[in-house]
Amino acid sequence: MAMRVGILGLLLTLIVQSATSHAAEAVQVESRITAVTVFPDRAEVTRVAEAALPAGESTVAIAGLPASLFADTVRVRGAAEGRFQIGSVETRQVFAEAAVKEEERRLNREIEELGDQRRALKDKVAALRVQLDFITAIGREAPKTANEELVRGKLDPESWKQAWTSLGGGAAEAYEGIRGAEVEQRKLDRSVARKKRELNQIRTGRKASVTAQVNVALSAPTRLRLELSYQLPGASWRPLYDARLDSETAKVGLTQIGEVRQRTGEDWQEVQLVLSTARPSASARMPDLESWFIDFAQVMPLENFRSRGILEKSEAAREGLAVLGDQAMEMEAAPEPMAAPAPVAEVVAGEFASEYRIAGAANVPADNAPHKFVIAEQSLEAALAVRVVPKVAPRAYLYAEIEYSGEAALLPGPVSVFRDDSFIGTGRLGLLRSGEMHKFSFGIDDKVRVTYRLVEGERSREGLINKERRQERLYRTEVVNHHARPIEITVLDQLPMPRDERIKVELLKQSTTPTQKDVEERKGVLAWTESYDPGEKRAVVFGYAVTYPEGETVPGF
Repeated sequence: MAMRVGILGLLLTLIVQSATSHAAEAVQVESRITAVTVFPDRAEVTRVAEAALPAGESTVAIAGLPASLFADTVRVRGAAEGRFQIGSVETRQVFAEAAVKEEERRLNREIEELGDQRRALKDKVAALRVQLDFITAIGREAPKTANEELVRGKLDPESWKQAWTSLGGGAAEAYEGIRGAEVEQRKLDRSVARKKRELNQIRTGRKASVTAQVNVALSAPTRLRLELSYQLPGASWRPLYDARLDSETAKVGLTQIGEVRQRTGEDWQEVQLVLSTARPSASARMPDLESWFIDFAQVMPLENFRSRGILEKSEAAREGLAVLGDQAMEMEAAPEPMAAPAPVAEVVAGEFASEYRIAGAANVPADNAPHKFVIAEQSLEAALAVRVVPKVAPRAYLYAEIEYSGEAALLPGPVSVFRDDSFIGTGRLGLLRSGEMHKFSFGIDDKVRVTYRLVEGERSREGLINKERRQERLYRTEVVNHHARPIEITVLDQLPMPRDERIKVELLKQSTTPTQKDVEERKGVLAWTESYDPGEKRAVVFGYAVTYPEGETVPGF
């Protein structure tokens, strides 16, 4: 029995020694970030580490990884001249007293140092005030002493002059010292506020990091190159666009820009940056539906409700439940609900997502500031036209219609609009796929003059038989093309659409025949589209009548 215990103890000692030896063999290696793929709501980071390893089993430890990484996304692959095998990959958190990020630690140190300087100035001001209080106290006692010397006939005017000069000088020095210290305090306060703003931009508050331990087996001594990738939150990108119209060539230059922000706690320096439209955070599980059974409500006598304590003693409550008895039964019988489950980038357009590989090496510090990268630039042929909506504003608006021919779809995003290098304003681009048309607005066109007026005043009359009220309105829109070339101009107006069949609306015979009705599937919207020659003037007359029973009120009429 003793021998067996001794053998077990020896085996336990060997196991412990083996584990200690294995832990001691862990090779600590430095890693650097080489590539980052940014998704709309997270990022995937790739780090590279190299280590010279002996034959056999080894453990490579890669420290300093962000504590916020998603552990289930950690992946490792390697490259070496000889044969090797990657075994398990383990991650563990390491806690520290100070912030993990060096820039965050530096700013915290500087804020603490400025705080110490401010406390020193505060102490200096307190000491000067003590000195000032002492001088003030002497000044209060001095007149009494002077009166006593005057009575005894021993007053020496020269010595007293020196005394009050000395007291005044001392007080002036104290006040000057206090003012100077307060000025320095304000400067320090401004410096602290500035550094706190910088800190808030990059602050992660993390005092922990992650170490990844990669277990490998090599057939011979070699230098192993490991690529470690992981996903983490705190990063995002969104598309921005510049639309620039060259009115002479009638072309629109469309620039697609990716705006990247990140506060992951690690700076991305000289990395290969990829912007992806995929959303790995979205659930990969397809939605499903359970069977939905319906049945007639089972009516239960009110006595059963009383026995179950459902009815209140209040008479009002009993009456209310008697009226809503069927509904109450449905609620009672219903089952419990189930929980619902600069150089342009290289564009890689997949079947379901697109990637934009930014040219060259990119730098994106973890400051949560916007960093912009040019994704693509296109020069698109455009058809210039003018739109007039006189009911809203008697002005002409220039727009360019283009057909998008890019390989990858354009995601929705804000657009900065320029006309002949002049900034016009901002708009928004919706989802635009290859082959689809889009209209870019380029602001007010001052070379098209528009006048809009009511030709006939509002007129009302009653029917002799049906006792109906009839309201008629007639408008005239005049448009003049002052461009040096022909241009297509569209005038838009709206015919009121009744919701009640007793309200009748008709287009007046004096109206100019519209070229299109229900424009863009909007009921009642009419369009008059014509090509206007240089200097040509045209008028669009539009009128309608609204008839409804006397005694009724129609808002707006």
